[in-house]
Amino acid sequence: MKENQRTENLPIIALEQSKDSVMLPEFQPPEKFALLLGEEVHGITPELLDNCDFTVEIPMFGQKESFNVSVATGIALFGLIFPRTK
Repeated sequence: MKENQRTENLPIIALEQSKDSVMLPEFQPPEKFALLLGEEVHGITPELLDNCDFTVEIPMFGQKESFNVSVATGIALFGLIFPRTK
C-alpha cells in the first residue's frame, strides 16, 4: 500500500478512532492525499495504521461508535476537501 502512495508522494490519512487521532474539523489536510478506511467492525489493522502519516476521526455524539464505511467516506471527504474551498 504505502509504496504506491510514496511513488506518487501522497501522504496517507487514516480514518480511525485511536488515541492519536485528530478530530476531522481540526485537521488541516495536505492538498493531495490518499484516504484509508477500515472494515466497519474492526477498523484499520494496527500494521496498516502504523504506516499512515495522519489519523483523523469523525466527532460523534451519543452512544454510537461508528458510521458505516460509505457514510464515513462521504463525511471524511467533505471534511477534508471543503476547508480548502472556503
